[in-house]
Amino acid sequence: MGLGPVERERNARRIAVRSGAARGLAGRSVVLVDDIVTTGATMRSAVEAIEAVGARVVLAVCLCVSPRKDLPQKTEWNLTGERG
Repeated sequence: MGLGPVERERNARRIAVRSGAARGLAGRSVVLVDDIVTTGATMRSAVEAIEAVGARVVLAVCLCVSPRKDLPQKTEWNLTGERG
């Protein structure tokens, strides 16, 4: 079994934009692509990191959703993890 929600959240909090990339992102609109979403922690943290350097996330997409058996399933999600 992989990481649980607490561990995923803790790891996601380590996401940061590299200083060289931060200068190029400021003021830009960004499309964020993630390969797989399990809890949404990585996606939320990535949005926060990108917006912290002055970019605007206009769209966030994932290629695959891994359903969790320990939570009720939702069919649509927004960046806060709430049903959209």
